[in-house]
Amino acid sequence: MTLTTSYSAFHVDGSGPHEDLLTTLIRPVESLFARCTVYFREWRNERTAKRHYLENTQSNRLYRLPQELIDLITTQLDEVDYSSLQAACCCTPPPRIPFSAQGRAQFVARLHRDFLTRTEAREAATPQRWLTKLFCSSCMECHARSCFSPVNIIAPTFERICIGAAGRIRICEHATLTLEEIRKIPTFTFLQRVWRLVSGIPDPVYCGHPNHRQGIFSRAPEVDPTRNRISRIEYLPRVSYDRPLTAQMIREALTKRIMYICPHLTSDSERAISLLMQWSWLVEKGPDTRMQEGVDLRPQYGRMWQSNAIGKCLERDCFIKFAIGGSLLDQNLNIWIDREYGDLKSAQDPRWLAQIE
Repeated sequence: MTLTTSYSAFHVDGSGPHEDLLTTLIRPVESLFARCTVYFREWRNERTAKRHYLENTQSNRLYRLPQELIDLITTQLDEVDYSSLQAACCCTPPPRIPFSAQGRAQFVARLHRDFLTRTEAREAATPQRWLTKLFCSSCMECHARSCFSPVNIIAPTFERICIGAAGRIRICEHATLTLEEIRKIPTFTFLQRVWRLVSGIPDPVYCGHPNHRQGIFSRAPEVDPTRNRISRIEYLPRVSYDRPLTAQMIREALTKRIMYICPHLTSDSERAISLLMQWSWLVEKGPDTRMQEGVDLRPQYGRMWQSNAIGKCLERDCFIKFAIGGSLLDQNLNIWIDREYGDLKSAQDPRWLAQIE
């Protein structure tokens, strides 16, 4: 009788205060471990936030001002500036007026771009969309509801992934990669690459298409973790060294093999060729000179590999750089495509969100 009374105190119907504890106890071991991990992360983040709050309170001059003076300062701010200050400082009073649609548009314009506009438009009829946050099982943190698709909003907690984690970026004509797949790509330093080249160990190939066997994809390590990048090397048709390597020969090599560079450029497009022709490293004139028709663009003797022409996509939020280079060891002409996708730890990095399909 006592056991029954104690069990009924948990309020199995979900109305009691111990609903989470009961759910944790009756679920499988995997769910218990996952929930304990989440609770530990929340406890650790809360403890870190309290410590930082105390440190900021002691060092920040804004916290030392009287509340009357802070109220006088905030009366001179518009709603966008006031909302930004309120998000960064907890000593400000609550908003004077609701955040209007015009203020929202102005806020987005000041932030240069809103990567969640489409999802936000679908959730415009939800009055409490900004009052709750949902847990992302990929990032292991909570995001706003606008960071999830409608399918993931109603998904179970430990199966829910945000838009950035579910999105894929295209790296060639045939292959796309998710953030989890990019995390599994090995990184090699310069010395490791030289050792693999001498030992004859091939680089990993991440595209199994029969017409794309020579595509090499590798993740380059960065000192700054927010500047991760993935590189792709393609071999262009063989170029004869019996005659000088000119801009026209590069143009012919690019048009013979159509390759995907970025969502805005392909190798055979005139725009990509014009971007490559703007800057070059010439033997006679040095860098920062326009490529001249008929000028020999072969690498200087004494250098194993050299970029003859470098281009960059000029579209907003497109982090693609590409280069044409030749080698003294063989007669191959290579195109190198470099994509920067931001921090690997967060799927909500703007550079990643700007490139997903």
